[in-house]
Amino acid sequence: MPQGPDVPSRISIDSSRAITHPTSGPKPGNKEATWGGAGAPESELFDTDSELIRYRTALYYIALAAGVAGLQIRYGENADADSTGTPDSYVAAEDVADWN
Repeated sequence: MPQGPDVPSRISIDSSRAITHPTSGPKPGNKEATWGGAGAPESELFDTDSELIRYRTALYYIALAAGVAGLQIRYGENADADSTGTPDSYVAAEDVADWN
């Protein structure tokens, strides 16, 4: 099974076409040891050539200081979609290419 650099090798797809992974590890961890497989809907069956990709969400807070007359926010975009997730450019909201 192809795996990106951020996907632990402990994750695999078994013969029932389910994703298997340990329930132990760092918090919050995984509640279930499998996803999909026998008895699951077709949308939850995975082929052995399926690719697993770890997504990361970052949340930033802006504290406004007294006396601020104007605030401009620029959003970082990872245009080349590399695995580092680091922005390649910073743009204004109206210039963001994809909000997903």
